[in-house]
Amino acid sequence: MKKPLLIVVVILFTVSTRAFAWEWWYGTDTDEMTGKESTRALLRSTNSLELDFPYHGENIGFTTIRQHVRYGLQVYVEVQKGQILCRLHWGCTVMIRFDEGKPLAFTAVGPSDYSTDVLFIQNANRFVQAARKAKRIRISLEFFQNGFQVLQFDTDEPLKWPPPKKHIR
Repeated sequence: MKKPLLIVVVILFTVSTRAFAWEWWYGTDTDEMTGKESTRALLRSTNSLELDFPYHGENIGFTTIRQHVRYGLQVYVEVQKGQILCRLHWGCTVMIRFDEGKPLAFTAVGPSDYSTDVLFIQNANRFVQAARKAKRIRISLEFFQNGFQVLQFDTDEPLKWPPPKKHIR
């Protein structure tokens, strides 16, 4: 009787310690000014940030790649809550690691509306080229009174960009 219980415990432990991977979500939006479609790919983080009050609790991030009809190719990272330290005019440096490669420095800037939960990564083409080969992306961000935190994005399939029509939802 003890053997089946041990097997169940081992299986549950294995499943609970395996890194969960999300898949890229692909979609389109219509720009109301031009009537043209923009394409996007979005990936959810597999971890949650550890931020102090008032931002504690589950706090996931998203990375988005967008080909916008008016703004061109953009990459941005957003969190559910928190204050990313990077300003619109001065910018900052963000370290990004693709798979097990060396961390790469990217310049980033805050959004034009001065929100603190979104960050635009500059040199979007460089990011996209690396993401097209990567199954893990780690992005280090500095948060107000919480230091540097790393968002991790795991996926079984690297980014498909531009996305084939069959992937767009």
